[in-house]
Amino acid sequence: MVTRTSPNTPLHIYYHQSHENLKVVDGNSNTTLYIINRSLTEPHLTILHASSGSGKPTDMAGTVSMDDEPTDISLCFPDREFKMTLHDRKADVHWVAGPGIKWKWKHQYKKNEDLEAIDMATGRWLAKFEIASSEFDKKGTIVLSEFMLLGQSELDVLVVTALARNEYDRRVRKKNREGVVHLGLKLEDMC
Repeated sequence: MVTRTSPNTPLHIYYHQSHENLKVVDGNSNTTLYIINRSLTEPHLTILHASSGSGKPTDMAGTVSMDDEPTDISLCFPDREFKMTLHDRKADVHWVAGPGIKWKWKHQYKKNEDLEAIDMATGRWLAKFEIASSEFDKKGTIVLSEFMLLGQSELDVLVVTALARNEYDRRVRKKNREGVVHLGLKLEDMC
């Protein structure tokens, strides 16, 4: 298991075995770091460390659970708990608060799916989650800032919160699409 990740290391997120599961791969060494299982029931995401040799899951890095109205996201780690809270619906900003960490995840630019994590104490960006738009098997890439030299615990929090925020966005898009379809059915019924 990787214990330190150097700055500017790209962490690629690929679909794994199906579009329901994901894996996070260190872009420099091509080593699988995490396996992510998605579920319709809680926890909605289970993030597992991958063993350095086989890339198979070993121990849990964290879990993500969302309410039906996903404004708050519960994050559970083996040694502590965090909360992600939708702080500003209009600006679409989630705060991450837990022992020693106070970050926010937000969209990098308006009308852009890419996300960035910002340290609320220093104002520096910690990581960017660039959403892949053209590759079928790739979901995106997390790029760590030059200010970040992470130990395993901090890397776990960063990866889990990035995946949680991305899952939140996916659910909101899906709900909006379903609302449009549902609205269309109602209009047809009225005619």
